[in-house]
Order: sequence, then C-alpha cells, then structure tokens
Amino acid sequence: MEEKNLKSLLSVPVIVAALGYFVDIYDLLLFSIVRRPSLVGLGVPEDQLFSQGEFLLQVQMTGLLVGGIIWGIMGDKKGRLSVLFGSILLYSLSNIANGFVTNVSQYAILRFIAGVGLAGELGAGITLVSEILSARMRGYGTMIVATVGLFGANNHRVEYVFAFRRKCSAKTLSGFHDDGYCRGGPGSKRANTPIDRSIRGFGCSLC
Repeated sequence: MEEKNLKSLLSVPVIVAALGYFVDIYDLLLFSIVRRPSLVGLGVPEDQLFSQGEFLLQVQMTGLLVGGIIWGIMGDKKGRLSVLFGSILLYSLSNIANGFVTNVSQYAILRFIAGVGLAGELGAGITLVSEILSARMRGYGTMIVATVGLFGANNHRVEYVFAFRRKCSAKTLSGFHDDGYCRGGPGSKRANTPIDRSIRGFGCSLC
C-alpha cells in the first residue's frame, strides 16, 4: 500500500467518523442498560418502569428517524464535514445534560435530541469518507469506520461485565447478592434481559 494512500486512511475525517460511530453504538447500547436504573433514580414507581422505559425508547427512535431526514438535507446544503461535527456535538451535549435531569419529561426531551444527533454521524461520516478517498481506498476507509464503531459494542459489554462483577461481590449475610441479579439461594431474583442471560454465567463465576 502506497504511503500516500496510507496517509489518506489516517486523515482527520476518517478518524473522526470512526470514533463518532464508536460513540454512537456505545451510547445506544449503554442507554438500554442504564434506562431502568436511571428511572428508578428519578423516583419512577415500580409498576411504571416498563411503560416509561418503553416511552423513552420510542422517543429516542423518533429522534433517530427525524435526525436522519434533517442531517441528510443539511449534508447536501452545508457539507458532510459540518454535519459530521455538528451531529457529534449535538449528541455529546445532550448526553452530558442527561446526567442532570430531574424528571422523565426532561429525560425524554434529551433522549430525542440525542437521537437526532446520533442519526447524523454515521451517514455523514461514511459519505464523507467515500468522497475524500480514492476508489481503491474507499473500501478500506469504510472498513476502518465500521470496525472501530463495533468496538463500541464490545467496550460497553466489557464494562458491563466488570460492573456486574462488582455488584456480585457485595453479598448479604444471608448469601444473596444484594442487587438481586446473580444467583443465590432459593428465591433469589434473576435478570431476564438478553445481555443478562448471555453474561450471567461468566459474570457470576467471577464472584
């Protein structure tokens, strides 16, 4: 591979698009994990956790739909690079603000804004990478973006496993895990989400 082609693969747009996609996937998966605990922290009653969580997910998905249309139009008018950085800035600020919400309404508004921001990054990034690279290098460029992005899913899973292990290590005197998520004596609770089922054996084996 020529040095010129190698430098083009390590250009700012390619790196930013790859890291942006990484954060995209990480954010979407992390939200699915912290959604319930965050609602509990906001004081949502137990019998409303599912409905409110579903509402937040629907709001975020609506934001993704609306954002895809908005950023697509803006990309043609303002340029892909502006959309790329603009979308990253938007969802980054909304996620920071998400840490300061005090009720579900504020939570929903910020998840909608985050969804709008998340929708623009990948489309603008892949399009920009395809436009700035030569025909020979486009496949490599999009491969880098996709590969780095998928590490966002892997990174979030690793963090979840170690967080799970820390919870497992805090056992009550009766032998049950105090978060109720790991195996324990008769009657202990189990989490039934797909990711819980997939890592329960590994996570609890570290206890």
